Amino acid sequence: MDQRCEREVDDARARARAIAQAAAAMCADGDTIILCGATAATMAEFLLSKRMRILTNSLGAAGRLMADSDNEVFFAGGVLRVNGSPLTATPDVGFVRGFYADRIFVGASGLSSLGLTAGDSEAEAAYHLLGQAREVIVLAESAQLRAGAGLYLCGLEQVSCVITDDQLAVGSLQTLLLAGTLVKQVNPRDRSCSTSLTRAGSASCGRSGGVSTFH
Repeated sequence: MDQRCEREVDDARARARAIAQAAAAMCADGDTIILCGATAATMAEFLLSKRMRILTNSLGAAGRLMADSDNEVFFAGGVLRVNGSPLTATPDVGFVRGFYADRIFVGASGLSSLGLTAGDSEAEAAYHLLGQAREVIVLAESAQLRAGAGLYLCGLEQVSCVITDDQLAVGSLQTLLLAGTLVKQVNPRDRSCSTSLTRAGSASCGRSGGVSTFH
């Protein structure tokens, strides 16, 4: 692997970790949450110090949380799938119906005015889990939100918050804001904060620990 490819891989990992850490910061002891898919499973390492109830369809996240934390962990069960790397499962519908969470964290691979899209396995798992949480939190790198491919995940009206990196295109940001979705942009490199037009047409931005929040 040449140096350029190595830098790109390192940058992607840094963005993913920063997004996962910002998502984990939204969680508190006593919460009940759902980690849906391989993207949300990256949050596991930042939840080790918490004491929560966590349902996940990621075998890796479930194992890490059970071994290294005091969280109460539930595995969604169902059929295990291998998609390049992490093992995830299509949830057992009967089991998850009895589980209700404060929020669900899920990945996305595309954005349009109609809603969000995701890869086949992630969308299939989310189909069974989205209705089991009060809030839907989407984790996605900005490059993913520029695409439109994938299976339909959910409408933007269902999404409470999108956490992404600081390279989100203006058009994508405006699409989310017009839908009333809170947007958190994470800068893994420094503490800068950019601004954007809100639905009312005024600039609004909040900054906390390297996270820019638009509303």
